[in-house]
Amino acid sequence: MSPLLSNGDEVLFDPYTDQTLNIGDILLFKHPYKKNNKLVKRITKIKGDSLYFLEGDNSANSSDSKTFGYINKKSILAIKNK
Repeated sequence: MSPLLSNGDEVLFDPYTDQTLNIGDILLFKHPYKKNNKLVKRITKIKGDSLYFLEGDNSANSSDSKTFGYINKKSILAIKNK
């Protein structure tokens, strides 16, 4: 899949306040291992009601859930404005 976003693009996000999330939604979230690092990735799988598998559109060069596993919803900061 071609990346939706390029370096330098500006993206509007809505704060995450427990909205319903769906496969395909783009999230801003806290990196699970690198403090003060944030990532933007797309939901590709959902496990239960609080675990999300997030992948970059450019998967060959992406640090995402293939590396660090599912993300708990507590790590989610915002959802891309639709």
